[in-house]
Amino acid sequence: MYHEKDLYLKDLKLLESNGLLKKGTCIVAHNIQDLDTFRKYLKKNPKYKTEEIETCNQAINSTGWVNEMMSVSTYGD
Repeated sequence: MYHEKDLYLKDLKLLESNGLLKKGTCIVAHNIQDLDTFRKYLKKNPKYKTEEIETCNQAINSTGWVNEMMSVSTYGD
């Protein structure tokens, strides 16, 4: 996923509800460091195996400069 961050979770759930994710589908999301709800959803959902990766790129948020993060999730039905 690489589009409007506020839509990551909504669009992921839309893919799920329409049966568009198959076993082995890989979901890659960038700039997730401030998306707590999205991150928790992937981590706690047993249908996904998720790895979060801190990148060397930096972004600014309400607390200052932070390293950007991305997630790589595999859908496992």
